[in-house]
Amino acid sequence: MLMNTRQQTTNAFTGERIRRFLIHAAFWLFFTVLFFVSPPKPFTFSLLISWLSILTVVMLVVYLNFYLLIPNLYFQKKYLFYFVSLALLIVGGAFLIKAISLLDFVILRMPFTDNLKNLFFFVVMSGAFKLYRDHGRKKRMLDTLEKHNLQMELSFLKSQVNPHFLFNTLNNIYAANLENSDTANDMLLKLADILRFQLEAAKKDFVALEEEATLIEHYIGLEKLRTLNSHVEFIKEGDFKNFMMPPLLLLPLVENAFKYGKNRFRFRIALLEDMFVFEAENKMQSAKKNSIHPKKTGIGIENVKKRLDLVFRDNYSFDASPVGDSFKVSLKIDLT
Repeated sequence: MLMNTRQQTTNAFTGERIRRFLIHAAFWLFFTVLFFVSPPKPFTFSLLISWLSILTVVMLVVYLNFYLLIPNLYFQKKYLFYFVSLALLIVGGAFLIKAISLLDFVILRMPFTDNLKNLFFFVVMSGAFKLYRDHGRKKRMLDTLEKHNLQMELSFLKSQVNPHFLFNTLNNIYAANLENSDTANDMLLKLADILRFQLEAAKKDFVALEEEATLIEHYIGLEKLRTLNSHVEFIKEGDFKNFMMPPLLLLPLVENAFKYGKNRFRFRIALLEDMFVFEAENKMQSAKKNSIHPKKTGIGIENVKKRLDLVFRDNYSFDASPVGDSFKVSLKIDLT
């Protein structure tokens, strides 16, 4: 497997080098053809040798700028040294072309100022292309890195849901077992169903809202066994089958309500034409009435808010606050 990966990397690198060589060759071939056809010149061996001799100097200047000056001076933000070095390189190249034109086998002779102009043209055009290409490559790398980091952060946040949920539920089962072992056994069976569901959902980036709603129903059934005298209302509005959302996003909000509330719970999931709405409301425990604050409601709500920021950015509103003797959570996602 490792050998295959190395071979694929080597092949990709070789393919990129060949592609780059062909692009450069086509670039110089284009200007060679252009030299002979505009304006038309009689093709002779002596003229071809003269052109190739001068072209060699032009290529030398261009590639010294490409692979020496730009990486070591321009990209290092040594702009003064870069432009001074580039000017010296162009002048030196112009003198070298002038010296070559004095050779007997070279029949192509141009004024020194024309040599400067031609070199300046090639250096500016090729340098601009390189800077544009490197900027695009850097942007693609940053975009890839950002997506990779985003995926890693989402995976990390998603992985926090299961241990947090499991820890709280096992505590509840332990407490129930002290009072009624039959209730604890029923809770264990429901927990097994929920965890089986979560194992499948956690592998996906998005799941149907219908699946998330089913998970919440299972969890509410689990909590009803624990809080026998509580009134729990779960309202669903809309067709959930075709709406996709990040998995395990709503469960921490339901869990938080049962953790901090008592006796009365109300949950609502509504899929409207241009809005997704989730609401959770619970009567607060008397000792918590004056202490509960959205920022002090445990990992659950903070986890949800981070995931909402990463996935939906500015297209949602979220509020979690005490209202009278109740604590209310409202989540709205703009679907337009």
